[in-house]
Amino acid sequence: MIKTITLKFSLIFIFFLNLSLHSQDLAINEIMASNDDVVADEEGDYEDWIEIFNYGNTAINLDGFGLTDDSADLFQWVFPAYIIQQ
Repeated sequence: MIKTITLKFSLIFIFFLNLSLHSQDLAINEIMASNDDVVADEEGDYEDWIEIFNYGNTAINLDGFGLTDDSADLFQWVFPAYIIQQ
């Protein structure tokens, strides 16, 4: 439970830290951390995931946004250039 809470906080903190510099229209709607056997992807794997929603009127490129669960490595995973439509 502690690891899941820490992971969620870290993901949200890093995402919104970058978000505050770029746009106020994106939000993390859902997080699935420690997905051992709840929701399988297309290949049948149980990956952790987040859902990001664009509440604004303009498409937003996620290029450069990052996620982490390690405060020593703030951009452990960096989004590729991917545009979220409004």
